[in-house]
Amino acid sequence: VTTMVSLTVPFLASYFFDLPVLFLRLPIAIAICFYYLILVHTISFIISTFAFHFTKISSITVAKNLLLWLLMGELFPLDLLPPALYKIIAHLPFAGGIYIPVGYLTGRIDLSMVASSALSITLSLCVASLFAALLWRKGLESYVGTGA
Repeated sequence: VTTMVSLTVPFLASYFFDLPVLFLRLPIAIAICFYYLILVHTISFIISTFAFHFTKISSITVAKNLLLWLLMGELFPLDLLPPALYKIIAHLPFAGGIYIPVGYLTGRIDLSMVASSALSITLSLCVASLFAALLWRKGLESYVGTGA
């Protein structure tokens, strides 16, 4: 239901305000969003492995969410950044969450930038997955559970 609402509201807004949306690009934009979500869940898993060593990690999760919102372009468009910073952040995998799909749908970004984002997400996913597996194993080795 959330996905349906999340997709319906922007499309209705683009229709009523006559905003440029290239609907033929929608499948690729959705695919890059879902691919990015795999990376985000892997990062969340990495943070959850910190629970082996700390008693409360909710503040780390909040900090992660705020950082991701900033780097995705969800808090403000990445176009507002200084050009040097924009070039760096636009090529990080995090731009694949909001900025790249929306830019591709509106025609501001071409397919080569989407492919670059997919490659960046793939490399980051490989590194994050290896790191997550390592942290999980180390956590299981050091975990000591006690019962009542």
